[in-house]
Amino acid sequence: MRVVLVDNEKPLLDELEYLLNKCQAIEISAMFTDPVEALKEIDSLKPDAVFLDIDMPVLNGLNLAREIADLNKDIAIVFLTAFNDYAVQAFEINAIDYVMKPIRKDRLNITIEKLNTRLARGSSLKERMADKIAALANDTKLAFDKVIAFDGEEYNVIAADDILYIEVEKKDTLIFTKQVTYRTRKSLELWKNSLPNRGFFQCHRSFIVNLKHIVKISPMFNNNYVIKLQGTSFDIPVGKSHIAELKKILNL
Repeated sequence: MRVVLVDNEKPLLDELEYLLNKCQAIEISAMFTDPVEALKEIDSLKPDAVFLDIDMPVLNGLNLAREIADLNKDIAIVFLTAFNDYAVQAFEINAIDYVMKPIRKDRLNITIEKLNTRLARGSSLKERMADKIAALANDTKLAFDKVIAFDGEEYNVIAADDILYIEVEKKDTLIFTKQVTYRTRKSLELWKNSLPNRGFFQCHRSFIVNLKHIVKISPMFNNNYVIKLQGTSFDIPVGKSHIAELKKILNL
């Protein structure tokens, strides 16, 4: 679970970080003491949840939560405060929890359980939707040669022929077409298994290429090779364990 922490008091922010780091399956994506700066970054960070202090200058936690909801209603909100005066307003914003300071580890565990329950429900729904769309995409009666890429918000239907290559970047996988790059959380191994008999080849532990778009294969030093694809200037490496198979496929 990816979370973002926002509290204008740095010592309290550090304390929350310390407590959350003791919780399993929690990844702190970013921490902010400036709520305005947090609002600028949250959309690109795409967290599952945001922990917010309420009493902050310029942009208080309640208003920040409303702004976050406008960006993405799937982001769960947890309010942190030393006062109980805001409880009604907090739950009107559909906050997952309202935690009083000072924060106790046992109380934080209850919040994490609530977040995990919500996330599991959301993931289950998204998985069911993905399965239905994938079934449609794989329906041979439709001759529908498409792949489905879920970017955390939308299901993007991509023509397989339009894909140039797929690359691993940290925990994400990037799908490159001539016009658009899609970011997904689906592993490279899963992409490899979902692209059988479609002209794709895993040339490296971090890359899958569309063989239809190869325009050049260049030898490098130490018996290494790189692939040049149509529509991109990027050289894609070929792992040594994949060279023989690539040569066989292309009759080299």
